[in-house]
Amino acid sequence: MVISTKTLFVSVALVAAASIQEIDAHTYVKNPLSEFKKGTQYPSEWVKEFGPPWEGTFKTGAQYVTEAEKRGFKDLRSFLDDKGPDCGNTLQDATPKAIPSNGMVEFASTMEHPGPCEIWFDNTRAFYNEDCEKAYGTVTSIKVDFSACKGNCLMRFYWLGLQDSGKRWQSYKNCIPLKGGSGSGSTTPTPTNATPKPGNTPKATTATPSTTPNATSKPTSTPKATTATPSTTPKATMATPKPSSTTAKPTTAPSAAPSPSPSKAKCLRRARN
Repeated sequence: MVISTKTLFVSVALVAAASIQEIDAHTYVKNPLSEFKKGTQYPSEWVKEFGPPWEGTFKTGAQYVTEAEKRGFKDLRSFLDDKGPDCGNTLQDATPKAIPSNGMVEFASTMEHPGPCEIWFDNTRAFYNEDCEKAYGTVTSIKVDFSACKGNCLMRFYWLGLQDSGKRWQSYKNCIPLKGGSGSGSTTPTPTNATPKPGNTPKATTATPSTTPNATSKPTSTPKATTATPSTTPKATMATPKPSSTTAKPTTAPSAAPSPSPSKAKCLRRARN
């Protein structure tokens, strides 16, 4: 059987296209940006593929979670720890990236396989969903609470893709160093961190009474003005007796005019005669 060059070329092209579609169905964290090891050809590809470790049907994330909990796995991270390198093909020591101001984590493409996903900041799990395709399969960004990232931290993304109705399991891992975290959160913490703000109200309430007593103490100076008024009034009363001394002077003057007695007047008449 002779295969033409054209037929061979078409076959290779179809296989390549199928591979590209397969890779496009996978994803990685685009913002904050994941940096990959040198030589990584497909950043969005899984870091390890394996068959189901347990018996059963695993077509949905919920089916995986039910069985994983029975096996003692409390989170996805602990299950994927030995499924590929710690940070997959990403660089754990890359240049730290700024925390997104809008609190959104952006992916290179949608998550198109059933299965759970998680986001961690150091050792704190900040995001989890048991079936990320079902919950976020039509979007490429999800809201995340960044408040757990205090100062600098390492962001970790985990996703378990259940391929071919759960017959093939794929492990995805990204690590992104972050900087500038304050623990207040980026945007998601805004509603959460905004709730405690009413706690500032008592401070305003306390401040109001403290001002009121000060205002009350100021009027105590009013009695001083009342005391000064009576002290001035007696002084005006003491000044009133002065006219009485003036009246006394005319009383003394008329008393000098009638001083000659009638007998002395008779003696004067006789002397003239």
